[in-house]
Amino acid sequence: MNYLFFDVESIDIKHETICSFGYYLTDEDFNVLENNDFLINPNLKDNEYDKWAIIRCLKYDFNKLLNSPTFMHYYKKIKELIINENNLVFAFAKDNEIKYLNGECRRHKLPLIFNEKNNLYDVQKIYKNYKENKNESALKKCVEELAIDTSNFNEHTSLDDALMTMLVAKKICEIENCSLEILIEKYNKI
Repeated sequence: MNYLFFDVESIDIKHETICSFGYYLTDEDFNVLENNDFLINPNLKDNEYDKWAIIRCLKYDFNKLLNSPTFMHYYKKIKELIINENNLVFAFAKDNEIKYLNGECRRHKLPLIFNEKNNLYDVQKIYKNYKENKNESALKKCVEELAIDTSNFNEHTSLDDALMTMLVAKKICEIENCSLEILIEKYNKI
């Protein structure tokens, strides 16, 4: 069994578009098998972009995004990664990731990537239950509380957020001295 940790970034909330999909695929010992960060042209009209998000949140070069392939180009690869029966799939705050990926599918009239059959595990929920917190923590707070060095990471880039998600899961496994599958059984409660 492999583990897939992924993250998406968006610069447009209204249209549920994404501008990047980053992932780490690991084996059961968290050895990286594959990783990538797909820059995706949201392909919106000029007046549809969230200018505030571009100025304040975007960690990618906007012109590079506009010259990148669209979601249609990456759809098959993203879907194959997520629905592969050999992959356990993880995200941080999974509802947001589902919303944006399925939003892109709807926008391009493609079959949805996520449905009720997908097994997507939420590292945010696992962390919340592990810490016995009432509220969910942001990814940055989780890595800080677990003393994970992220000094070379850029928060809100898909690849680095996917890596931080993986490192949070790995660290809890090390602390609990258990596999990720056992961690899911123990802490993936509602």
